[in-house]
Amino acid sequence: MRIVDALILIGLSFLSASSQFLFKKAAAQVVSHRGFWTFVRTLLNPHALIAGSILLFVPLAYIHVLQRVELIAAYPFMTLNYVFVLMGSHLFFRESILPKQWLGIGLILLGVLLTAY
Repeated sequence: MRIVDALILIGLSFLSASSQFLFKKAAAQVVSHRGFWTFVRTLLNPHALIAGSILLFVPLAYIHVLQRVELIAAYPFMTLNYVFVLMGSHLFFRESILPKQWLGIGLILLGVLLTAY
């Protein structure tokens, strides 16, 4: 795998994780949890719209990368979503990362290194 392909895959994983942060921001802006119009307002929330757009773009870009990279080498990079979401949740939302989650991050990073190259 070329370095540029690995960087693109890392970027796609990061974008996918970023969409989760935007969904979280959209959820925090929901005033009421009832009714059809609350649902519509939530869907039309700018954060939700951007997050949804990202989730439409990422698979299309991933398919493009898979034209050059074997699936067995590309897919492990998508597990970096978990790492990015944990780190971003801690950074942006002050959520705690448990010791077992830190261990999981380390194992994921090791797994990506071992399976991608």
